[in-house]
Amino acid sequence: MEQSHARSNRSGRTAMFQAMKTLRYAFFLLAIAGVQSWSFSFHGPHRSLDTTKLALSSGNTNMDRRQLLHQIVLSTATCAPLLICAGKAGSAAFAAPLIPETTKATATVAKDRFGSVLLATQYLSSKPAGDRSLVLGLKDEPTYLIVNNDKSAIEDFALNAECSHLGCIVPWNEFEKKFECPCHGSKYDAMGNVLRGPAPYALSLAHVTTEEDTGRILLSPWTEVDFRTNESPWWK
Repeated sequence: MEQSHARSNRSGRTAMFQAMKTLRYAFFLLAIAGVQSWSFSFHGPHRSLDTTKLALSSGNTNMDRRQLLHQIVLSTATCAPLLICAGKAGSAAFAAPLIPETTKATATVAKDRFGSVLLATQYLSSKPAGDRSLVLGLKDEPTYLIVNNDKSAIEDFALNAECSHLGCIVPWNEFEKKFECPCHGSKYDAMGNVLRGPAPYALSLAHVTTEEDTGRILLSPWTEVDFRTNESPWWK
């Protein structure tokens, strides 16, 4: 009986962990939309920040921060009962679509904001040359995939979208070809190198490959020397 009770407790804790992980991802999606909306308004109508089509519709680009917080609260309140039920039932059924899908080689399958798996051929056909678009990457983190300049392939590296200063999501400014942090003003070039602080480091890297039999886009940890600096990666 004690063993059965222990297994039940472990199952409950696992389900609750998965539910909390799902809630974290929900906040990430709302934060993406909010940061982009705020950044559009901050930079004005003539400086488009095309951060991979995850922005809100043009009708909401003047949303202020109070409205954003209100929207987050409402969305979270709607999702919370489902997450609690998932935890109590000992099942991750509600969380499953939002938990990153991994392969046997510890690579993560790239997904869009709706949790749909991204296929390389379809992705390339939908993006312009030089595009930098956000996807769900390693450890649920927002990550920029980069289309090369002749649109023949996706670059074999991706950039983590979290600022190395305090972790704010860094939008891509298509007009200036820079990543610009809306929180404290850090700027990065198109390769993620720091142009202006207070960010201390470049945006972290991830490997990008295409699964041969399925065409899925895969992301895996970058543990080698950073090719931009010829130094060991600071994010290890």
